[in-house]
Amino acid sequence: MAEPGIVRNLPEPRQPLPDVVDIDMTAGLPPHSPRETTLLQQMTGRTFVELAGEDADHGDRETVLVWFRLRRLGFEPTWEEAQNVLINYQAANPTTAEGSTT
Repeated sequence: MAEPGIVRNLPEPRQPLPDVVDIDMTAGLPPHSPRETTLLQQMTGRTFVELAGEDADHGDRETVLVWFRLRRLGFEPTWEEAQNVLINYQAANPTTAEGSTT
């Protein structure tokens, strides 16, 4: 019977996504790359404008915000995973110029 070989190059285990992400209401759309907009289209079958444009479903727009935020935090979420992350909207406090939870 042959000896079992050494297994190499196993993928790193995925870190679980956070339950909640902070979204700054004053910052607009999070930074993103053209590659990421293409990834979104490949995942959803819809264009960026269909997902985040003026006529887009509100849930889709929020999912885009969460998906980009998670990517900025170092995660690689699927569209479905991003839909399940809670949003903690942040807004600047005009008296202190610091973020505050709304």
